[in-house]
Amino acid sequence: MAVANVIPFQVTPGKAQEFGALIAEGTAIAQRVGDVTSVRVWQGAVGAAGLGGVTVVIEYENMEAYGRSVDALTADADWQAMLAKFGASNLATPMPTQLVTELQM
Repeated sequence: MAVANVIPFQVTPGKAQEFGALIAEGTAIAQRVGDVTSVRVWQGAVGAAGLGGVTVVIEYENMEAYGRSVDALTADADWQAMLAKFGASNLATPMPTQLVTELQM
């Protein structure tokens, strides 16, 4: 059953391009190191919460693939450096994340 890590951010006004570059860097690392099916980036379109909102959705084949990816990323120096760079920046504010599983209907 597919699993998705849904990671929303509120991007700092005027910082969208810099934030996008950092997300591209993180995406490349996740795809290189992790057992990732896809990484998609969504921009809010409607509603107050959507303004300036960007959501990164990282998809995995199943919970086991998610676990392997978390382990691999946690051990990866490039991933840790990217997280440190984000933490030291004012590019965006991370919002509460969700780990969701696909329903078979």
